[in-house]
Amino acid sequence: MSLLAVAALLACAFASPTSGAAADEICTTDAAGTRTCYPRVFVAASEFREILPGQEVPPGLHIQLDMATGRRQARLMAGEGSQEDSALVVVDDPAAPAVEQKGTPDRQVVLGGMSHGHGDRTLELVGSVVDAGSKMADRTAHAAVRAALDELTELVYDPRQAERVVRSPGAVDSLLRLGDPAMLPVAWPTEVRRLASLALGTMVQNNPRLQGAAQRAGAVPKLLAALPQEHDLVAAGRHLFALSSLTRGHPEALAQMAALGGLDTVRDLWPFPALVSRSSNSPAEAARFEARVVRFFEDALNPEFTAELPAAVAGFAPGWCALLAARAAGGPAGHRELYLGSLQALHAAYPAACPVPATAE
Repeated sequence: MSLLAVAALLACAFASPTSGAAADEICTTDAAGTRTCYPRVFVAASEFREILPGQEVPPGLHIQLDMATGRRQARLMAGEGSQEDSALVVVDDPAAPAVEQKGTPDRQVVLGGMSHGHGDRTLELVGSVVDAGSKMADRTAHAAVRAALDELTELVYDPRQAERVVRSPGAVDSLLRLGDPAMLPVAWPTEVRRLASLALGTMVQNNPRLQGAAQRAGAVPKLLAALPQEHDLVAAGRHLFALSSLTRGHPEALAQMAALGGLDTVRDLWPFPALVSRSSNSPAEAARFEARVVRFFEDALNPEFTAELPAAVAGFAPGWCALLAARAAGGPAGHRELYLGSLQALHAAYPAACPVPATAE
């Protein structure tokens, strides 16, 4: 074997998750010494596939959070590449004339930036959400609000429908109010809070324009205020999903979060020991929430996800990696792989601040 080949093998053997055997691969080694390599760029298909640590996600995919595992999944948009998918053209100018396009009957016309068909239903649901968000929590309306939020979440996987929601006056603020566990005089019930933050996170993820619009509507400070006051861990996970969707790849939102002390706020949620004793939570749900916090920082601190990573965010990495290392050494055995995997994912960007324990290499 040539010296060049030996060098290549050695490089692969000690690669971190962001530097694989080849430029287009990521390779990891777990605590048992098992080596795994996978593509650096996520390859989408018609069914959901898990987004692995460090993978770059192309824009325009349907992304969701597996609430059971805290891991992200993605797939191609329904009908992507078909005539139906390209039938709708969103017009930025509200005064723009109708634009005729070929396609299915309910997606043929764009009028003033709003289409008929799905767009009409989206605006109808937005009206219901804004109406509910402008009032005090009403027991008689709980079921209707849950149904509206559930349907709206399905529609905003389509970025065109998401844009309609974010552009609608009062829509983002109403979702934040519906999701606020400290809303006075009484908060909306748990299921409404869960769905409101899920809808908000779904509509802004991987869309810089919508992330910016939600940020300007005050989403970052309101989500940060909601997180430590939320008594339900599933709802807290949804609030964290919304915050991650809003800040991932968006330097302005990340900088605002850091300036507000939000990185400390999220860090201090972990591992949420006080909430485990509450009747609505369980140790299993607490473990899932802990995984979501770890994944949040894995994304927020990764410069591959945010090209212009704010200095205040990057400066948080040493302390966070030290906490991960401590938890890997003395935390729950079942989460050791999670902590080590996150350390490995951050090691390439912060080799000095995020050393990987020798047993994990």
